[in-house]
Amino acid sequence: DEKIDRFISNINSLSPGSYVFIEHPGLNNSEMHSAIFNYNNTLAADRQAVTDIYTNEKVIKALRNKGVKLISFADLIKKKR
Repeated sequence: DEKIDRFISNINSLSPGSYVFIEHPGLNNSEMHSAIFNYNNTLAADRQAVTDIYTNEKVIKALRNKGVKLISFADLIKKKR
């Protein structure tokens, strides 16, 4: 809940403009557990936390209330040309 509230606070502090937010959502499953990068691997749990934030109803509502339009990176490139 703290991460969700912090993310919503960040959304609410945005000024009008274009922003790129890059993250790596994923699932806490056997496939992610097999991707071990260090001894104390938290990759699967970290990626699941990102997915949980992006799909949280409070976050989705905050994005709508702020008037955020989600676009693809390709759309952003087109806009900058």
